[in-house]
Amino acid sequence: MRPAVASKLSAAPHFRGAQILLPSLVLLLATLVAYYPVHYHPFFTQDDPAYITRNSRVLGPLNWENTRWAFTHEYCLNYDPITFLAHSINVRMFQLDPTHHHDVNIAFHALNAVLLFWLLKRCTGYVGRSFMVAALFALHPINVENVAWIAELKTLLSTTFFFLALAAYWNYAVRPNRWRMAVVGLLYVIGILAKPQVITLPFVLLLWDYWPLHRMLAGAPDALRGTATTETPTARSIPALIQEKAPLFLIAALDAVITLLSEHKAAPRDWPYTFSIRLGNAILSYSLYIGKAFWPAHLSYLYPHPGYALRWRLVWASLCLLLAITALVITQRRRRFLAVGWFWFLGTMVPMIGLVQIDLPAYADRWAYTCFVGIYLVVCWSATEWAQGRHLRTLSVRAAGVLALIALALLTRHQIGFWKDDLTVWSHSVEVNHRNWRADMVVGNILELHGHHDDALRHLYRAAEDAPDDAEVNLGIAIAEHQRSNLEQAIPHYQKFLALSNNRDLKAQIWANLGHAYGDMNDLEHAAECYRTSIRLRTQPGPASPPGPVIHWSGQWWRDIGPYLRYVWLSH
Repeated sequence: MRPAVASKLSAAPHFRGAQILLPSLVLLLATLVAYYPVHYHPFFTQDDPAYITRNSRVLGPLNWENTRWAFTHEYCLNYDPITFLAHSINVRMFQLDPTHHHDVNIAFHALNAVLLFWLLKRCTGYVGRSFMVAALFALHPINVENVAWIAELKTLLSTTFFFLALAAYWNYAVRPNRWRMAVVGLLYVIGILAKPQVITLPFVLLLWDYWPLHRMLAGAPDALRGTATTETPTARSIPALIQEKAPLFLIAALDAVITLLSEHKAAPRDWPYTFSIRLGNAILSYSLYIGKAFWPAHLSYLYPHPGYALRWRLVWASLCLLLAITALVITQRRRRFLAVGWFWFLGTMVPMIGLVQIDLPAYADRWAYTCFVGIYLVVCWSATEWAQGRHLRTLSVRAAGVLALIALALLTRHQIGFWKDDLTVWSHSVEVNHRNWRADMVVGNILELHGHHDDALRHLYRAAEDAPDDAEVNLGIAIAEHQRSNLEQAIPHYQKFLALSNNRDLKAQIWANLGHAYGDMNDLEHAAECYRTSIRLRTQPGPASPPGPVIHWSGQWWRDIGPYLRYVWLSH
């Protein structure tokens, strides 16, 4: 034990098992109660079919062939073999009953909250502060998306092994040997095989060395401030700390390469926005995340990317805010938890912040799952020190904490209501983001399926105002107008879709739809030409196109048995 801190450590309180078990049970109960309404929700049609309900591998037998496939192929454009196995096991146990799949997500979220509490308590020695961090993690509404969306089991699984790896690293830091580090590496590999977002673990371990393990710069004044533990890990130099994690950094580099190769099919040939736009959006997103951490209102599934409409004045203001907070935590270096919490948030967010943009969102609630732990650390430790410095009554501080948690739990229950079905999820996205063309398009398609043609067209045409050259938007308008027998309005949008789409199989179906439209207008020459084109696309050799959106056609049954019969009839 280091002499400089011996007196401080000897005064550290000794916590009994009941002080760990009771908070853990409270966390479990609170999480289950807050998220129980998710149990009644259906599958979400975004990603759930690809991951589960329409994935032939997941629905097939869980045998050696499918297991080998999972470890040698990408899964939904990602390399997530552990997630594949988890969904396969769930299907074996629960078939396609969404209630139990939701229950698994809830259980893993509750488990992650308890693991976080145990981890912080063991590393810092504080029960109350650790419990508050874990409770914020459990009940903050930003995490509803991860729990209510079955496809996000990958995030919950990877976080479980992320926390387990941090706990295993504590054992290594107290008594270093290669086998204990091997356990850390094994848990890390399992975590990134569930979802690559935990790739930042080696960076987090360096932060953990700084605080609360105090292995880095151990001789600095007040090095142990913010901890109350009697176990002191072995201090080492910064180069030695980096060197011991070299295998982990190697794993991280390998995972980055695999992830980029797996996502290559999803990436556009040319980035939709320049790097400066993506960097500006990333800087602004950091500030927006901070705002949602402290004021979790207007949460939604999809926040559209501003693209070239990015407001640079807000970007510069956001950059000034981030630099100011960074300068503050550096000047307050005697409170090490400030730097660790802040850089945990900044660093773990890097893989999801949008610098490599292959999708539409500017940012997403689900990406904040582990990242916000850093913010919770800063809030809980700072609030406790502030209260102690002003000699506030313990009962008052605890009452304030309980009220905050109750408020968050109520907000979480409210947010869960927006995930009860597809229409509600996407309609809420439209309400939160008034110029959200993709959400408008999906809402329009759902309303069309339910027979609300006028409302559907209103949403679809609004989507077309912002994305006039999007193939799916034009297809949605064409089908909706066709259903309403507005053939003169439907045909131009069918034609525009055909000019924009590269999906051969889907284009074959749309040529048939276009043939239906011309046939209804008694233009048999154009109708026959459309059917010939449809047949040619269906029969030409070559690889099939990737699956496209399902076309729901509600015309007369004989029109849907295939274009060939109608073509034969017209040609006679």
